[in-house]
Amino acid sequence: MKKFVLLIFASTVGVSCYTMITTEGSKVKLISEYQGSTCEFVGVVTAYSQVGPTTGHNAENARVQVRNKAADLGGNALHIIGTSTNGRASTVTGKAFSCEF
Repeated sequence: MKKFVLLIFASTVGVSCYTMITTEGSKVKLISEYQGSTCEFVGVVTAYSQVGPTTGHNAENARVQVRNKAADLGGNALHIIGTSTNGRASTVTGKAFSCEF
């Protein structure tokens, strides 16, 4: 019983470290550099993540963070300009835009 409770606790702690996409962040569309040329640039956003169990989880977490940050700046579109991985940590950088779709 103790092992079962510990397993549930450990899995809950691991899940709670991930960034959840906000309602506004979920509305941010990924666009190409070409599509961004017809939109208003609102800023550069960068996110860093090392909380996931794998590099893939960290990369996805950082992508969610940059979408949320783009929305926080008033953007509804994002062009990812760079990703990098250092060990298990991932960084994603993008340009946030306000576009008329």
